[in-house]
Amino acid sequence: MKEVHRVAPVQEIKAARYQSTALAALGDYSGSRTAYTTALPAIIAPKPLALAKVEYADLLVSVRQEDEAYGLAVEALQVGKQYGSEKIVDRVRDLLSRMATTCGDAKRLDRMLIDLYD
Repeated sequence: MKEVHRVAPVQEIKAARYQSTALAALGDYSGSRTAYTTALPAIIAPKPLALAKVEYADLLVSVRQEDEAYGLAVEALQVGKQYGSEKIVDRVRDLLSRMATTCGDAKRLDRMLIDLYD
């Protein structure tokens, strides 16, 4: 009998995240968006979900959908603050440095980052 290897759900989620990042780098934003929207609902752990949201927000910034990106970044930063995750905070800070929109969430995100160090 032929042995069948199954990929663990966690690995499938990681694969979808990596696929999305690679597709975005190649300019296939539609494919990238599809990969992320497939992966996001399956991620239940707070920190990996926050990291995925920052990665997805980065994709949104690259296609100039910054209002939605800010919302995701705010959600991710709340988790980063709650769990003391410098990795999440650093990625949100880096993302913010590449964004131009001055929507309400932009001011909120900027204030949240400042408050982390007060």
